[in-house]
Amino acid sequence: MFVLLSAFGSVVAAQSVPDVLKRMELLISTEDVPSIVAMASDPLDIAAFGATRTYSRTQGIYVLRDIFKSVDVRSFSIADHTESLNGLFVEGIVEESSSAQPIRIYVRLKRSFNEWSIRELLFERLDK
Repeated sequence: MFVLLSAFGSVVAAQSVPDVLKRMELLISTEDVPSIVAMASDPLDIAAFGATRTYSRTQGIYVLRDIFKSVDVRSFSIADHTESLNGLFVEGIVEESSSAQPIRIYVRLKRSFNEWSIRELLFERLDK
């Protein structure tokens, strides 16, 4: 499974990197699609299985809901992160209740004017 979500916008204001990491962990582990989409502006570029399409924020909610319907999140934890001057790259692992194959999620965020925005989300099923 491979999905890439690219979003341009900024809504997570004035948070430290540890706070942003905790927020991402919470939103993904609880499958909080409305809050994830709220962190993005219109439009959203979503690439799934090689095809890239542009969606409105409303459409993005439905696309992400479909993704999370196919991913039975038991837990999500951040495995690693790298910080640059105005960016943050996060690697997380989703353990599923219904599958022995974990899913790796990469999140790329950018800070602009002291606000964080999600630029990309990448979902990738790992082979154990």
